Amino acid sequence: MNKNNDQKRLPKDLRECELMLLDSIKSALDFTNNRLLSIDLKLNGIKTFPLIFRLLAELNEIENKIIISFSDYGSAALAKRDYPLFKNNINTFKEIINMDNLDKDSLIIVDSPQPYDYELFEQLTNNVLNRIIMVNGKLEETAIGVGFVGRERRIKFIKAWFNIFWLESIPYGAVMHQFPFKWNVYKKYYDGYRHVKEYDHKPDNDSVANILIE
Repeated sequence: MNKNNDQKRLPKDLRECELMLLDSIKSALDFTNNRLLSIDLKLNGIKTFPLIFRLLAELNEIENKIIISFSDYGSAALAKRDYPLFKNNINTFKEIINMDNLDKDSLIIVDSPQPYDYELFEQLTNNVLNRIIMVNGKLEETAIGVGFVGRERRIKFIKAWFNIFWLESIPYGAVMHQFPFKWNVYKKYYDGYRHVKEYDHKPDNDSVANILIE
């Protein structure tokens, strides 16, 4: 298969998606200096909890330097129960913030931070020098009454993250980004998806919608 076409191909299933995601993580760790990295899997029914631990098992060459972090003690305790082999890799935001001996080379992977986790999560990123991968973060605040300064600060924080993998299923199509390649848009036909356009940066919703209705 042509290499250029291969870079524009959607994964055929979740396993292939995870392998492509793994390649993106390794490439980003090796070839970028970005400290804040993000992964977004906007797929119906996707469960990031087991996916993260499957990735941890695949990253065996740095496995002992990976911290899986959850915002609350309940989620961390559940992860330690379900994945006892990795219990020493699991910490909460507060535990990481309070660590005195955190290895600066450790990679922190954060599972699905929500808008109400923002303050503590921002504190974590400011308190450590480590590289952090945020998986399916949803930090936008939609509540009425949030002040202008608070909104601007949050927007700045959200924009600081460098996306290394994005896969989104949308009506009549899909959007994908696999670092170090470009962003790609696909249109859904009766016999499957076809690549229709690529972008240097994430396309806005209107641009994608216009392409898919052409």
